[in-house]
This record gives sequence, C-alpha cells and structure tokens, in this order.
Amino acid sequence: DGGLAEFVLVRDKRSLIALEGLEPLTAGPLTDAGATSWHGFSRIRPRLLPGANVLVIGAGGLGSFAVQYIKLLTQANLIVADITSDKLEHARSLGADICVDSSAIDLGREVMQLTEGQGVVAVLDFVGNEQTIAAGIAVLGKLGSYGLVGAEMGGYPQSLFTALATKEAQIFSFMGPTIADTQAVLALAAEGALVNEVELFELADVGEAYRRLGTGELTARAVIRTSG
Repeated sequence: DGGLAEFVLVRDKRSLIALEGLEPLTAGPLTDAGATSWHGFSRIRPRLLPGANVLVIGAGGLGSFAVQYIKLLTQANLIVADITSDKLEHARSLGADICVDSSAIDLGREVMQLTEGQGVVAVLDFVGNEQTIAAGIAVLGKLGSYGLVGAEMGGYPQSLFTALATKEAQIFSFMGPTIADTQAVLALAAEGALVNEVELFELADVGEAYRRLGTGELTARAVIRTSG
C-alpha cells in the first residue's frame, strides 16, 4: 500500500479514472502535475482575453503544462520566468511569447517594463518563495489574480491590504486537482494536444531520481518503473 510499489490499494473503484487509451506507464504525471496546473489555469482562464498579459513563474513540470494550456486555449500574451536556461528554452519551444531569466534581475520591474507599466491580468506562481510571491503580487494589474501553486513556503513581509486593495486584486491557492480537472487533462492528452515529457527510472534507481529532483536537474517528470 504505497506509491513506490507494484500495486496500490484503493478504497473504491470510483478512485480510478479511465486513461482513454493512454500509456499507463507515462500517464501518471498527467494526473498530478498536469491536473494541478489545469486547476490553476481554470481559475484564471476567464481573465485571459486576447492580448492580455499573463505571467507563469516556474517552467518546470507543473509550469510547462500551464504554458501549454495558455497557448492552446487562449490568445493571451504569455510571459514565463525561471532561473534555469534549459527550462526557459523548453517553455519557448511550447509557445511562450516572452521568456525571462529571473536569476539575476528584479522580476517585478522587468515584467512591468515588458508590459509598459500595465502589469498582468493573472499570475501562476509554481515556485512560491518569498521573491516570487513579492514579484507576482507586485505585477498584478487592475482586478488581477495571483495563484500560489508552488510550495516553497515563502511569505509576504508587507501589508497584503495595501498591495491588493487599490488594484481590487485577489489571491488564491489550493492543495490539488479535482476529478474534473484530471478528466479534462486526460482528454487533451488523448487528442495528442499535450507534450508530456517523462523520464523513466527503475525502482533500484529511485535514489538517483530523488537526488536529481532535489538539485533541479530534472526537466521532465520522473516516473518509477516498479516491474519490468
């Protein structure tokens, strides 16, 4: 009864969702990273009108799905920020309009310059440290929406009322996707609309998978193969 086992115990068949012909070995990330990103995207989707500016912070496993949803299903202008060049290059290959290396710049100031002082209608922050939270809130435009998805446990040292009230902006967060989120992502994947990059590891190499996850070396989602 565990995630790194050949079999996982579920309480009821209602916990199982049909994969619609997708390969079970590689479909796992769609139900986790893919569906979690979809939930955040669905919360900001009504704001993403043609030409609207939207910011995605963090272009890793979750962020790369958000990039795809925004470019597939809206005509918004997408800005992606990350501190790793290969992740930014991947985001660019998925259709990001502007990619920003935030490792050595003031991200908030850069985004405000890119948007000619207007800011963005929405932010999806897949990092969630103090720097990304501050930047994400700072660049919100009027009636903007900031979604905190990343869990690096950052804080916000200033008054949120002062930061948000004059803009009538909002913040939201959540713990994970719904069944409807998962079904929507699986449907897109079944149509061949999504890039779902997976790196397979044998069970004996799980330590290496965790090591690479911890150092940020993984550009795809790690999947552990428990049997041959």
